[in-house]
Amino acid sequence: MSSIRRLLQSILEHPGFRAMRGAAEAQPLEAAGGVSISGLTRPAKGIAAALLAHQLARPLIVLTSDNDAGEGLSKTVATVLDWLEPGAGDRLFAL
Repeated sequence: MSSIRRLLQSILEHPGFRAMRGAAEAQPLEAAGGVSISGLTRPAKGIAAALLAHQLARPLIVLTSDNDAGEGLSKTVATVLDWLEPGAGDRLFAL
């Protein structure tokens, strides 16, 4: 598991992830708007969304283009959340 943690740490330190987190933190929870993640594969978006949700420790809503994308993304997010904190993936809701 330590190799996964090292990989995730390298993502957390990446300038692109830091910029995304900074943009998300700059918005109050009740503000309309959002942060867009583009230029990544679906699994990479899932990893980024999970890391962002874990670090912000607040609800995160992710919109996808279709149900298939949403299902795949939710599986990735749940897996990564469980890596970070066992059982955390159970708090994920996909609609």
